Amino acid sequence: MDSNGRLTTAITVVIVAATAMSVFCMDDPWCLKLALLLPCVAIGCRSMPQTLSGIDIAVLLIWASDVAQCFTSVNASSSVLSLGPSTTALAVYALVRCGTNRRMLVSGICCIGLILAITMCGTFIVFKRAVMNAAFENSYNFRYLLNPMGLTLNMATSMLLITSGFCFIGKSRWAGAAGTPVCFAIMLSFSRGAILSLILLAATLALFVRPWKEGLKRAGAIAVAAVIVGIFCHGEFTTASGMNRTASQQQSTMSRVNGTEAALQVFMERPVTGHGTGNYMQATDRINDPDNSVALTNLAPNWLSQIAVEKGAAGLALYALLGIMAATATWRGRHRRTTIVCACTLTALAFKEMTQSTVLYRPGGMILTCIMLALLQPHGKEYRYSVKTSVIGTAIFALCLIAVDTASYRATNLYNLTAKAAALSKNGEFEKALRILDNGGTYPYLETAKAIVEINAYTATGNTAILSRAYGRLQPSGQTDKLNASLTEYTKMLKGDTGNSCNTDISDPTGYYKARALYAAGQKIQTTNAMAQYVTLTPALLDIIMHDTMLTADTAFMKQLQATLLADKPGKNATPAENARYGYTAFRLGDTLSAEQSLLKATAQMPSYSTPWRILGQISEARGDTAQAHVFYDRHRLLSDGILWSGKTAGNAYTPGNASPQWRQTATKYAMWHHIMLPSLSSNP
Repeated sequence: MDSNGRLTTAITVVIVAATAMSVFCMDDPWCLKLALLLPCVAIGCRSMPQTLSGIDIAVLLIWASDVAQCFTSVNASSSVLSLGPSTTALAVYALVRCGTNRRMLVSGICCIGLILAITMCGTFIVFKRAVMNAAFENSYNFRYLLNPMGLTLNMATSMLLITSGFCFIGKSRWAGAAGTPVCFAIMLSFSRGAILSLILLAATLALFVRPWKEGLKRAGAIAVAAVIVGIFCHGEFTTASGMNRTASQQQSTMSRVNGTEAALQVFMERPVTGHGTGNYMQATDRINDPDNSVALTNLAPNWLSQIAVEKGAAGLALYALLGIMAATATWRGRHRRTTIVCACTLTALAFKEMTQSTVLYRPGGMILTCIMLALLQPHGKEYRYSVKTSVIGTAIFALCLIAVDTASYRATNLYNLTAKAAALSKNGEFEKALRILDNGGTYPYLETAKAIVEINAYTATGNTAILSRAYGRLQPSGQTDKLNASLTEYTKMLKGDTGNSCNTDISDPTGYYKARALYAAGQKIQTTNAMAQYVTLTPALLDIIMHDTMLTADTAFMKQLQATLLADKPGKNATPAENARYGYTAFRLGDTLSAEQSLLKATAQMPSYSTPWRILGQISEARGDTAQAHVFYDRHRLLSDGILWSGKTAGNAYTPGNASPQWRQTATKYAMWHHIMLPSLSSNP
């Protein structure tokens, strides 16, 4: 092998290694994959004499828009961190286009897909056994417990779908044979979007791949996988085929519809440039349904919504350009089998991502998609590698690496700093906490953290000067930031201004604290109504109220609140979430009969709710039915602890937290968006 061949092989190995690290979710906060690819870019991506293809131009423009987003984003930190995976994907794309050992590359990615498929199948066996041991008849409703290699189910199926295309590209027998277990693993997800995508992939391969024998062979591999899964997992397959029959399927569909409507509303706020890469969740948060039965997720309902919110019309235009260029390249290479298989795979992937956007969120998905786009185009002219580097390209990638690493260091340092300040605030060392936060800079969200510390200091000391200082910190962003606006209203109430009372936003992170402020001001009727609203949506808040000595000391108030909550019984057509919430509330208030009735209705429709099973176990245990109690406890432990729980100990004591559920969820969001830990808000009078 000559020096050119050795360099080609080495670069191909690096690409496969970087792809494997991304697909298998290896933690890479410092973007080491890009650092690994940097010398390959320096050697392999020298200036190409031929004209760039349409896809090349579109990919470069999309990456350039990601760079621009760092300067126009509403949260630059998230956009800079998102630049790392984007630049890594571009580097891989450029290397594949400049010349790699394509056969070795395809074989390597087939191996990645096969490993992921085997892991998926093994995880499914453990998952299925755990569900059956918990005395459930069907595992379909609990698929969220299936997380091979730390990937969510939708992420795993998207990765597998792309790698199945590489298996069908491969010319060796083993690569083609690997396509069946990969498709088999996709079918085991019982995801409606994944199943429909596989059907689309099989149909397009059978119609467009020539010779006919090759196309039918690949479509047959998918059909064999579907038949095997249908035979051995008949119940789950039948449920998945029903598409929108069960309550969980209907809830999933409705959440995607609501998410798309929210995305459209947010898109109109910044229609040209969008809110910035990586900021979908932050942008849509204030519009999303506050229903706590809907899991918190940072994934968009489809890729069009994500691009529209994050990159605006400019981003949509660039991706439309990429689609047009890919279609043009497919037409020109319609007699080339690899081109057709790549086009069929990308089409199926685009359809799959319309059910939930995961590829734009995971580095592995971005890299695999870019490789597929590169393989869709023919080799072109062969080039020999040279030690002479492409100075401009290397410099650009190096600058991006430095920017991402700097942002990652800043995010890690900021989180550690705010975590220390939060601990000091909890211990009553407010001045020390403020001094530490001052070292973090003057970012708006740090001013919010400082204001929370000062509010806590006021509740502990009664010093109104500290409260006024907190109010001043919140003013600059009080009209645009949901948390700041809520804290501003709360500080007004602490100062004695209760004119606005509690707002009607039942997801308000300070709602519980505002209701307490109303009580302290003597407005007990308003407090009862406000507390009832918050508890109705988030029954876990009742555990906080039951341990609040200021409220529990007022027997008349607690009786009125209890009567208000128990009177709000769910109707005949109530949703599973409404029945589950009422059952929780009724149980905590001592009405076990109503609680059991509501919880049984909830679990019959939505068996994936975990807390109702625990409460049903407690009710059965109190009644003396220990055998049934153990069944309920086992189900709760499966759903709350995952498929690897031991199953040896029944029961689960509940310990209420110090902060309200709404506040804890807000703190989780802030940690994701701004990489800081919010101090807990004190509820002391």
